[in-house]
Amino acid sequence: MRSWVISFGSRIINWFFPGQGRRIAYKVALAFITRLRAVFKRRGIVQGTAVIWPRPGHVVTEPFEWIRPSEGQILVENDFTVVSSGTERAMFRGLPNTQVYYPSYPGYSGAGKVVDIGSKKSKYEIGDRVAGPMPHASLATVNEYEVFPIPDNVSSEVASFNQLAIIALQGLRKVQPLLGKSIAVVGQGIIGQLVTHFAYLSGAYRIVAIAHSTDKFRFSRESGATETITAESASTQIEKLNLDIVIEATGHSSAIAQSMNYVKPEGKTVLLGSPRGLTEIDLAGLMSEKSIEIIGAHIRNIHESESSNNSWDYRREGEAFFSLIASGNLQVEHLISERLNPAEAAWFFKRLARLNGKEKLATLFDWNKLSRNQRFKSRSLFSLPHELGTRNQLFIQNIDPRPEYCWNLHPDK
Repeated sequence: MRSWVISFGSRIINWFFPGQGRRIAYKVALAFITRLRAVFKRRGIVQGTAVIWPRPGHVVTEPFEWIRPSEGQILVENDFTVVSSGTERAMFRGLPNTQVYYPSYPGYSGAGKVVDIGSKKSKYEIGDRVAGPMPHASLATVNEYEVFPIPDNVSSEVASFNQLAIIALQGLRKVQPLLGKSIAVVGQGIIGQLVTHFAYLSGAYRIVAIAHSTDKFRFSRESGATETITAESASTQIEKLNLDIVIEATGHSSAIAQSMNYVKPEGKTVLLGSPRGLTEIDLAGLMSEKSIEIIGAHIRNIHESESSNNSWDYRREGEAFFSLIASGNLQVEHLISERLNPAEAAWFFKRLARLNGKEKLATLFDWNKLSRNQRFKSRSLFSLPHELGTRNQLFIQNIDPRPEYCWNLHPDK
């Protein structure tokens, strides 16, 4: 609801304010609304730094204000947030089925420490390390039931993968038990790598990693894949594959259609990726000739708490992830490719949009690379928005550390 309101308000401002005046008008309006909400909730406001997509194909890293937490909420100062490459590339480029409202605040998986609580009855204390659905920002106000305590022997870097792991776990859960079965995982991004590792831990005897290129196969083998094959080669070896289960983790139309050919008669195909547009498949042939079962496994359908059918809900999946990490049975450190200063976000997302599947595996924004005032400071309800403040107000420069790899997203404009 809040995203829709912000988007609607932005459109009105676009009509009346040109150029830089539009940007300042938006910031003033947002600051005014934030202060009104803070007064209504009887809460103060704080300032941190956030990665923002003000409009399609544009990125800024700049100061942003949050309302202090209400009852049942906590304020988290992020240490790390991890980029979900496939989803965030699609949203950044405005691909079909992304439903992005601008300005948009990307990111949904991170870890940090509690710096404020909304209730004296909270089960968390200031200083506790937690992980949950955090945006790419130095601060995040989240509901207590959405976050998980981080075990002492688990780093915040690893904990930041929590939401991605929940997505992978709930998808694989649809086809348990896996002991002694053969499985293919189509797509070897972060989600695909996690599915591959969970399939290995679940006892699958044959795990085939399928991707468009061979770039990530060394990670796939480390994650537990017994075989690796490119999508082009797989399309010519359908009879040889003949798998019990196929997990489609890309969302690409061609991959969805092709993945159903890899499964043997009466096998199962799980659609884990978010579809990007329409997919044409021969349902009559798949159902009548092969009798395969097609299972949807989007994360939005997971239960927040235990349901009547005793399915694995959001909390159980998250707790399972941390149990596996803490026990040493699950490793994700090998998936981390780079740790960036959040000020590099503009360069990073433009690179991500251009590389189209050849990006590094897991990119983390390291919020510890910002100064203390950039990460978290209190603000007065009567203070001006930073755009209108004095010259010593905080501004984050968007830096391009490797300009040879920084392209304009729309070079023809």
